Amino acid sequence: MNWLLKVGVVASALALAGLCELAPQADGGIAGDLTGMRIVAHQFAAHLTGPNKHSSINDPSKARFLILKVTAKAPLGGTRVWAQDFVLVYHHTDGSEDRSRCHGIAEVDYKSVPEGDIRFFRNGDVGSVTCEGQDARFALAFYVEPDVRTVQLHPIGGQPLVYDIGHSRPYSVAIVTNCAPERLPKAKAAAQQAGLQVVQVSSGLRHDETGVTIMYHEAAESQARELSMRLMRDLNVSPTVKKMDRDLMCDADILVWLGKSTRGLGEQVGLGKP
Repeated sequence: MNWLLKVGVVASALALAGLCELAPQADGGIAGDLTGMRIVAHQFAAHLTGPNKHSSINDPSKARFLILKVTAKAPLGGTRVWAQDFVLVYHHTDGSEDRSRCHGIAEVDYKSVPEGDIRFFRNGDVGSVTCEGQDARFALAFYVEPDVRTVQLHPIGGQPLVYDIGHSRPYSVAIVTNCAPERLPKAKAAAQQAGLQVVQVSSGLRHDETGVTIMYHEAAESQARELSMRLMRDLNVSPTVKKMDRDLMCDADILVWLGKSTRGLGEQVGLGKP
């Protein structure tokens, strides 16, 4: 996904998404119509972006959104799967049992990165996605407290899936560039050393973006500034750090743009060195 979606581009994309909703879709079923369902990855976030609704957690120390990436085989002709078809069951450290409803469901483009690139969430109980083929992928978001270690994903009409989420709740970061892809491993290492979970590394940034920009959802400001210091040291750059525009369709807590340098642009267009 090109993370440089700004107001006009997002508006066009959402208008197109609205038209797609009017097009014929696979008949709705239940989650149990999917077979071979597996949880292939997870990440945490304090914010979910959607075309009509954004969901945020004000105090991430009390809970985070747990995002589960799921793969399954869809029936012939495909089926429409709904967020309300899933519930998360888990236990707290004191032994008490708890539940979490699904706060959002999203399509996953698994062709971009091995674990899949999450598209925008359809937030709320009535959100749905269409699953097709033998490797249908989607993402589910649940509200989970920090003392939870193991969860059970219960699909309606299907078997529960047990999954270990561990004890840590790292902030997530997506890193994209439009030049010098050899910088990506260093940027990824810097993020990991800062205790962040790297959920995307790609060359999908719009070609004319320049400089290094670090954007953060409100809860992750201190983590973004620590990452800025590390990138200054490891990549010899001077990042701009700012709050993320709500019109950017990004569910990672932090988004890093590694754009072209102004020196490189000047040389390319024949303006000489600055």
